[in-house]
Amino acid sequence: MVLDTGIVISKKNGETLNGNGFEFSFINYPSEIHLQDGLLFIENKRRIFFSSDLMFRFGDAHGKILESSWQEEVASISLDRVANQEKLIKMKEDLLKLNPKFIAVGHGPCVKLEMI
Repeated sequence: MVLDTGIVISKKNGETLNGNGFEFSFINYPSEIHLQDGLLFIENKRRIFFSSDLMFRFGDAHGKILESSWQEEVASISLDRVANQEKLIKMKEDLLKLNPKFIAVGHGPCVKLEMI
């Protein structure tokens, strides 16, 4: 990540990055889509989860926001997103520890999460 100072800061799973009014926590994403592991992150103060290609929907998303629950969204992640059963299970366990209220997806409509 590049801050306005031009300094590159490398982060890995479990680390945080604090800045001007934000706090990002990073989560490992064993992505087979791009043939390498990546990182997802959640902005802790606003509770926005940035899902990259993990939570993916096709179709016209312009101006649309879906409603769902975090548990349903995590449960719907399948082997086509993470093509290794053990890594998929571990990632889902880690994700269920989070409590976001909104998912900013990489593709498709974003998701407003119901609070349960």
